[in-house]
Amino acid sequence: MCALSLSSFVIINEKQRNESTPDTHKKKKTWTKQVWSIIDVNDPVNNHIFRPYNDYFIGINPDTEDFNFNVLKEQKPNMKENLWNIIQYHFHTNEIKMFLPYNPDWAITKDHGHLLFEMSSERYGLTPNQNIETDSLFRENLKMFQVLGEEIFDPYVTAFTNVDGYDSVRTDENGSIVTVYPPNEFIWYQDKDIVQYKIKESWVINEQGVILRKTIDAIAPVKNDLDENGVIIDKRELFWIDFEELGNILGGYYIYDENDLTKKVYSFKDYFDHRKFSSTVVAQDSLHVR
Repeated sequence: MCALSLSSFVIINEKQRNESTPDTHKKKKTWTKQVWSIIDVNDPVNNHIFRPYNDYFIGINPDTEDFNFNVLKEQKPNMKENLWNIIQYHFHTNEIKMFLPYNPDWAITKDHGHLLFEMSSERYGLTPNQNIETDSLFRENLKMFQVLGEEIFDPYVTAFTNVDGYDSVRTDENGSIVTVYPPNEFIWYQDKDIVQYKIKESWVINEQGVILRKTIDAIAPVKNDLDENGVIIDKRELFWIDFEELGNILGGYYIYDENDLTKKVYSFKDYFDHRKFSSTVVAQDSLHVR
């Protein structure tokens, strides 16, 4: 048998080394990063999300001036279908979950669309799988968290008076005499109160920095916060919802766009999937290897 030359040994071992070591440098790496963007009502491209507005409070009983789910169901066939009213209706039917924008036990801890703090009747009500019509405690907690409306405090409120014109009084649970004031008014939010939607997305990026895919993970309606004189002092996220869960519902609602030359009618889901909206990036996270 012929002995192998030194050069043959080197070639054989080089081949073996290459076969046993994965050729990682040829693999295409991708990264993900989380991105937060704002969809604003003032951009005409986004009209289909916010408008048309309804001419009345959706779901409000005109006799009691309070929200009533049965009224909402009666109004739905004639309801103008913008994103706020779609979300509100399907939250009350327990088809989508709502998540608070902050930790209720530590309010400075913001959720940022990670969907950590679910607002459900199981946690904040008397019974699981209820809505604000069937669970009074859940209704009161929803009001307290101001996710669907807010209590209006009148700094100049006057006390009830008795038949003699004097302030009415009562005894509280501690036996103390207190003056009786009318209850604060609670205002339920309307579609016209929503001025932005904030979205949390996952972007997939390659080595050249090219964005391969954008996926909406969560969405939050945003309203203006006003002072007692009606001046805007801040903007506030009301709640977050899982966009995948919402997407299953949006496929059943449709938009007519007379300016679209290729297709006039498409679903709300297509509207978001095909990214027909306009948004502005406001925050980004670091990259993560997929």
